[in-house]
Amino acid sequence: MLDVRTARMLVVDDSRTTRRIVTSMIHGFGIWQVDEACDGAEALDLLDRRHYSLLISDWRMAPMSGFELLIAVRANPKTRGLPFLMITAENDYGEIINAKSAGATSYLMKPFTMETLNAKLSRFVEARPAA
Repeated sequence: MLDVRTARMLVVDDSRTTRRIVTSMIHGFGIWQVDEACDGAEALDLLDRRHYSLLISDWRMAPMSGFELLIAVRANPKTRGLPFLMITAENDYGEIINAKSAGATSYLMKPFTMETLNAKLSRFVEARPAA
């Protein structure tokens, strides 16, 4: 389990608005160390420079998709074990099966609520400390 006080998340999405919404939801969970990347290539650069507790990535991005990012993350010994939460707007269970087969830890279907994201995060992060 990750400690909410020290957890660092990476949110990857080509939509700035979506990145901001997801980051805000993560902040609501009590995690303040959140970096953002606009595509898979930028995410790989950040992964080379920092350690992350969890990577949350959209599936459909250009020039490097979330699926391609997942493949690259799993191929790198440094990031192979990084929990990877895939977000997709597609209602295609074939994509979900492909993502799970490629090593996605979990997935979320868009649109999702803060409660749904919190339920996913709680699988990786210890409960928020009492105020």
